[in-house]
Amino acid sequence: MVKANAYGHGINEIIDYAYEQGGITNFGVASIEELSEVNINRDINFWIFSELGIRESKQKYQDNIIPVLSTLSDLNYFIMHYKGHKFALKFNTGMNRLGIEDVDQAIKILKDNQIDRVEHLMTHFSSSYFKIQEGCQTSIEYSRFVKIKEIFDANSIEYNGTSVSNSGAIEQGFGLKESHIRPGLMLYGPASFGLIGKSSSMWKGKIISSLESKIIDIRKVLKGTKIGYGGTKVKENGYIVYIPIGYGDGLLNYYSGAQVRCADQVGYIFGRVNMDITSVFFKYEPKSDFVKIWDENLVNFCTQVSSIPYQVLTNISRRVPKLYH
Repeated sequence: MVKANAYGHGINEIIDYAYEQGGITNFGVASIEELSEVNINRDINFWIFSELGIRESKQKYQDNIIPVLSTLSDLNYFIMHYKGHKFALKFNTGMNRLGIEDVDQAIKILKDNQIDRVEHLMTHFSSSYFKIQEGCQTSIEYSRFVKIKEIFDANSIEYNGTSVSNSGAIEQGFGLKESHIRPGLMLYGPASFGLIGKSSSMWKGKIISSLESKIIDIRKVLKGTKIGYGGTKVKENGYIVYIPIGYGDGLLNYYSGAQVRCADQVGYIFGRVNMDITSVFFKYEPKSDFVKIWDENLVNFCTQVSSIPYQVLTNISRRVPKLYH
C-alpha cells in the first residue's frame, strides 16, 4: 500500500525501490488521482481502493489500473461504462465501513451482465491489531469471507485472486492462504498488531525514515522567560533552539512537550508549534546543528503525543525535503 504519498515517504521513490529491488508489481492507492505523478506505463498493477466513488474520477482506467468496487451502485456504474475492464470486489464482513453486503445481489448483477470472472475478491479486517484467536472478531470476519467465496464458486463465477490480510493479520500469520496480502504500515517499519491494547507484536521491522531539522538560532534563557505565542514560561535555565518546521510541514500543534534529540542530549518541543517554526528546549547548549524529531523511536514519539504512526507519518507535507539513501 502506497496511498497518502506512501504514508508520507514519497510515492514515486517507494514504488521505484519496491519494484526494482523487491520485484513488487502490485501497488494500492486510495484514488486514481494519487497516480497523477506516477509513471504507470510499466509492468505494474495499480489497485484503486477509492472510497470517493468512481464517478468522480477524471482519469481513464488503463489495463493495469484496477478499481476496487465496494458498493453495488459502483458495480453497476462500472459495468455500464467500463465493461470488459478488470475490477475487484470488496465485501463488508464486519468492518462496517464500505464494502458490499448483499452478496446475492452482486452475483445477480454479474450474471445479468454475462460476467463470469472478476479479477479479485477481498475484505478488510477491522480488529487485526488485537490478538487473533478462535472466536475473535477477525476470525469471524474471515469465516464470512470464506462463505462469500463459496457463493461465488457455487455460481460458477471465477476470481483470479483473493486477499484479506492487512498489516496486523500478516504480523500474526493470519489469512496468508489467500493469493495476496496487503501490507500497509508494516512496510514502513512500525507494527500494527499491539499498536492498540497490550499485545506485543512479533514484527521487528525497521523504521525506514527519520525526521530532523536544522537549527537556525539558539538563545540562552533563564527560568521564567516567556517564549512564543501565548508566552509559555521556561521552567528552568537552559537553551531554546529554533528549527524551521511547523504544523504547515506536518509537525502538529499538539506535539508540544514531546521529546526530541540533539546529538546525545534529550530536549522537548517547547510552547506552541507555529506554522513554519518550532522552539525546542535543551538543558545544555546543543553540540550539533540538527534536531532529530524521530527515527527508530517513532512509536515512542507517537505514544508521547497520543497519536499513531499512520497519522504522524501521513501528516508530513510535500514541502518537507526528502533525502533517500
